[in-house]
Amino acid sequence: MKKWGIVTKLIGVTIFFPVIESYCIADSIVGTVKPIAAEVKLVQLTDWGDTIRVSLNYLPPKVSLLKVKHGAADLIDCNDHAGYKIPFWPNILLSKDQLPVTLCVVAYDQADNSSMPWEFALK
Repeated sequence: MKKWGIVTKLIGVTIFFPVIESYCIADSIVGTVKPIAAEVKLVQLTDWGDTIRVSLNYLPPKVSLLKVKHGAADLIDCNDHAGYKIPFWPNILLSKDQLPVTLCVVAYDQADNSSMPWEFALK
Protein backbone atom coordinates (compact mmCIF):
# COMPACT_ATOMS: atom_id res chain seq x y z
CA MET A 1 0.00 0.00 0.00
CA LYS A 2 1.46 3.33 -1.05
CA LYS A 3 1.16 6.43 1.06
CA TRP A 4 0.95 9.82 -0.51
CA GLY A 5 1.60 13.22 0.99
CA ILE A 6 0.34 16.59 -0.15
CA VAL A 7 3.15 19.01 -1.00
CA THR A 8 1.26 22.12 -2.01
CA LYS A 9 -1.98 23.29 -3.49
CA LEU A 10 -1.66 25.74 -6.39
CA ILE A 11 -4.70 27.23 -8.10
CA GLY A 12 -6.94 24.27 -7.39
CA VAL A 13 -4.33 21.66 -8.39
CA THR A 14 -3.06 19.39 -5.65
CA ILE A 15 0.40 17.94 -6.11
CA PHE A 16 1.11 14.59 -4.46
CA PHE A 17 4.37 12.83 -3.77
CA PRO A 18 5.09 9.39 -2.34
CA VAL A 19 6.02 9.29 1.34
CA ILE A 20 9.14 7.24 1.96
CA GLU A 21 9.12 5.40 5.25
CA SER A 22 12.23 3.97 6.77
CA TYR A 23 12.27 1.50 9.60
CA CYS A 24 16.03 1.40 10.02
CA ILE A 25 17.25 1.48 13.57
CA ALA A 26 20.63 3.11 13.91
CA ASP A 27 23.13 1.10 15.89
CA SER A 28 25.20 3.06 18.32
CA ILE A 29 28.78 3.41 17.22
CA VAL A 30 31.23 2.67 19.98
CA GLY A 31 34.85 3.47 19.26
CA THR A 32 37.98 3.78 21.21
CA VAL A 33 39.13 7.26 22.05
CA LYS A 34 42.79 7.58 21.29
CA PRO A 35 44.92 10.44 22.53
CA ILE A 36 46.02 12.98 19.98
CA ALA A 37 49.70 13.02 19.20
CA ALA A 38 50.28 16.75 19.05
CA GLU A 39 53.18 18.42 20.78
CA VAL A 40 52.65 21.49 22.91
CA LYS A 41 55.65 23.77 23.31
CA LEU A 42 56.20 26.84 25.40
CA VAL A 43 56.86 29.56 22.87
CA GLN A 44 57.91 32.38 25.08
CA LEU A 45 58.31 33.51 28.66
CA THR A 46 58.05 37.28 28.98
CA ASP A 47 58.97 39.17 32.15
CA TRP A 48 56.47 41.95 32.93
CA GLY A 49 57.93 43.09 36.25
CA ASP A 50 55.88 41.26 38.88
CA THR A 51 54.14 39.05 36.28
CA ILE A 52 55.36 36.43 33.82
CA ARG A 53 53.52 35.89 30.55
CA VAL A 54 53.60 32.33 29.21
CA SER A 55 52.79 31.87 25.52
CA LEU A 56 51.85 28.46 24.16
CA ASN A 57 52.17 27.19 20.60
CA TYR A 58 48.83 26.25 19.05
CA LEU A 59 49.09 23.65 16.30
CA PRO A 60 46.04 23.81 14.06
CA PRO A 61 44.44 21.71 12.70
CA LYS A 62 45.51 19.03 15.17
CA VAL A 63 44.89 21.16 18.25
CA SER A 64 41.62 23.02 18.55
CA LEU A 65 41.63 23.66 22.30
CA LEU A 66 44.10 23.86 25.15
CA LYS A 67 43.22 23.46 28.82
CA VAL A 68 45.66 24.46 31.52
CA LYS A 69 46.16 24.40 35.25
CA HIS A 70 49.03 25.53 37.40
CA GLY A 71 50.15 25.35 40.98
CA ALA A 72 53.01 24.78 43.35
CA ALA A 73 55.33 22.09 42.05
CA ASP A 74 54.90 19.84 45.09
CA LEU A 75 51.09 20.15 45.21
CA ILE A 76 49.90 19.80 41.61
CA ASP A 77 49.29 16.54 39.76
CA CYS A 78 49.05 16.99 35.99
CA ASN A 79 47.57 13.50 35.53
CA ASP A 80 44.52 14.47 37.61
CA HIS A 81 42.09 15.97 35.07
CA ALA A 82 40.22 17.95 37.72
CA GLY A 83 40.99 21.64 37.73
CA TYR A 84 41.92 22.11 34.07
CA LYS A 85 40.42 25.28 32.58
CA ILE A 86 40.29 26.95 29.20
CA PRO A 87 42.53 30.04 29.46
CA PHE A 88 40.67 33.33 29.07
CA TRP A 89 43.57 34.87 27.14
CA PRO A 90 45.83 33.14 24.60
CA ASN A 91 48.66 33.86 27.03
CA ILE A 92 48.79 32.70 30.64
CA LEU A 93 49.74 35.31 33.22
CA LEU A 94 51.42 34.17 36.44
CA SER A 95 52.56 36.25 39.38
CA LYS A 96 56.25 35.99 40.27
CA ASP A 97 55.18 35.49 43.90
CA GLN A 98 53.80 32.08 42.87
CA LEU A 99 57.11 30.78 41.50
CA PRO A 100 58.23 28.03 41.25
CA VAL A 101 55.13 26.80 39.45
CA THR A 102 54.29 23.68 37.49
CA LEU A 103 52.16 24.45 34.43
CA CYS A 104 50.07 21.55 33.10
CA VAL A 105 48.66 21.65 29.56
CA VAL A 106 46.28 19.24 27.82
CA ALA A 107 45.49 19.63 24.10
CA TYR A 108 42.21 18.61 22.47
CA ASP A 109 41.33 18.02 18.83
CA GLN A 110 37.97 18.75 17.20
CA ALA A 111 36.67 15.29 18.09
CA ASP A 112 37.36 16.07 21.79
CA ASN A 113 40.20 13.57 22.01
CA SER A 114 42.74 14.72 24.56
CA SER A 115 46.49 14.47 24.65
CA MET A 116 48.58 13.27 27.53
CA PRO A 117 49.27 16.15 29.94
CA TRP A 118 52.47 18.11 29.47
CA GLU A 119 54.29 19.49 32.50
CA PHE A 120 56.37 22.66 32.40
CA ALA A 121 58.44 23.67 35.43
CA LEU A 122 58.58 27.46 35.65
CA LYS A 123 61.20 28.94 37.99
